[in-house]
Amino acid sequence: MTATTTNNNGDDDDEKSENDLESLLRNQIRSKKLNEKRTTSNKFGNGILQPRKAQIERGIDTIAAAIVPPLRINDVSHEDFELGAVATDPPLRFPKSLLSDLTNIPFACDLEKEKEETRTSCVISRCDLNARDIRRKNKVMDAMLRGEPVLLRNSGVVGKLDAKFNADSKIGLAQVWNFDHLAKILGVPDDGGNGAPTHTWKCFVCPSDKHRFIEHDESKNILGSDYYVREPETQSLDCTFHEFVQCARAWKDKSIYFESVLTKDSISRKTMSSSNVMEKGIFDSKIGPLAIGDLESLFDWKWFQSLLSFQRFGSILSMKLSAGCRDSLRPSRYSLEDSFIVQIHGRRRILLINPDQTYKGMYPYPIAHPYDKFSMVDLDDVNDGQFPNFSGVRGMTCILEPGDILYIPSGWWRHEHGLCAEHVALEISVAAGQRVRSDESLEILVSRDLERRVGEVVGAGNIKHWLQIIGSAEETDWIDLGTVRGYQRISMTQMVRDEIDLNLGSGKWSEFLKRMIDGRLDPTPWLNIKFREPLYISDATERVEDTRNEIEKKFPEFYVQKLRLDGYNAEHTPMTVFNPEHPETIAPRK
Repeated sequence: MTATTTNNNGDDDDEKSENDLESLLRNQIRSKKLNEKRTTSNKFGNGILQPRKAQIERGIDTIAAAIVPPLRINDVSHEDFELGAVATDPPLRFPKSLLSDLTNIPFACDLEKEKEETRTSCVISRCDLNARDIRRKNKVMDAMLRGEPVLLRNSGVVGKLDAKFNADSKIGLAQVWNFDHLAKILGVPDDGGNGAPTHTWKCFVCPSDKHRFIEHDESKNILGSDYYVREPETQSLDCTFHEFVQCARAWKDKSIYFESVLTKDSISRKTMSSSNVMEKGIFDSKIGPLAIGDLESLFDWKWFQSLLSFQRFGSILSMKLSAGCRDSLRPSRYSLEDSFIVQIHGRRRILLINPDQTYKGMYPYPIAHPYDKFSMVDLDDVNDGQFPNFSGVRGMTCILEPGDILYIPSGWWRHEHGLCAEHVALEISVAAGQRVRSDESLEILVSRDLERRVGEVVGAGNIKHWLQIIGSAEETDWIDLGTVRGYQRISMTQMVRDEIDLNLGSGKWSEFLKRMIDGRLDPTPWLNIKFREPLYISDATERVEDTRNEIEKKFPEFYVQKLRLDGYNAEHTPMTVFNPEHPETIAPRK
């Protein structure tokens, strides 16, 4: 009786499991049909679970997001996969602590994640110009007007082939310009391209495997100064673009980076709206007519002019072409002009840091230093003991793909990292125009002006000393008002305080000066640690008296033994041939 009851219960369990399996399959089929109906039809019925049209275009399903748990960092093969990274990309070349970790935070919907990103400011404001999300586009344009960095994906300014309609597709620089094509047209003279490229550019060469490119200002690298760099980290090489491509593909232990300005004059908005940009003579003639023709016809100047007009920018100051290889790094630096980076070929990861953290942990080099506008902090290997305030720095990052445009406001720190074997980009610097400069970048402008004006009075080596005196209000103990030099220095102290009060606010000069000089304006001896002193011709050779006897002259091993007893590290290779005349020979002599 007991056994029969057990079998009946087992049959019930099997039947129940089969019913559960059938219901699960039925729900999966129903869900699949529902998803197909959503993606193929533009008519969405009533119901709170129906996703928005913009969410479907971005691949976001509200129902799936509520059921399926969000991906964590441990579930993927790369740190910033949500930004477009792939598993084959080189690792990050900056501390992960610079970015707030949003991938480990579960979000119920896309709107909640957007609010969190806006609050923490760790993700650059971005929008896809192909998407029909007007709300997102307006929000991004407003952020650009406020002077915040913005990423515009699929802009179409350098071509677009993946448009929904064929009429919207067009060929641009992104479909034409690569290393091979640029090697054929860049620098080719006016003979129609029949000859080889003759014009050369100055390229950056990194002799080590760090692939870091940090250029130095030769005019500031003065022998005997406190900031003299005996052997700069990056060297320069004059070569054609064809030679650059050969070096970039052949070199393994060292690397090369191309960066050159293509324009010789500024480009006004009126010039951009004209039908022929080439007639204005704004491009440097050495880039060649073929390259100028591509820039004229394959770059959407009309669209770019409308963007600058809407954002109240001024004229284009310069257009720069940059090209590099995989894992090439342009360390953290800032620029005093607003710029747009247009990615043409390959992919790059860019880290941006707000200028309000310049004197809270970025430690910029002094303006009199050859590495001016670069950060003293090596983000590859941060020295927390030397730069303790860097631990509080936070930034935002993005990955640029062909067709993307990144707007970088003036004063923002940028850290550029190449992800592909070959990548090409255009950097367009623009004037401020009618835009109001942001408060974050004012500190950099004020500090640079103070360093320059104080250095003119007391010298570059005494800038920190006098800024410390002014910040602590002790100038009366150091200045003799009865001399001309004393009058100059008392005028300098008043100028420093007035400059800070006028631009940053009244009464902020003491606090700002302390942050400005903290860890800065000192000599940089760590840059010359690996420098090897050359042998100067004036060095006299030291001669030692010959104290060897006749046996030591005839048999050097005896003299070597004597030198070892005196403490010298002398070596001697013994002879393997039998010598009967040797004093220690035991064999009988004839």
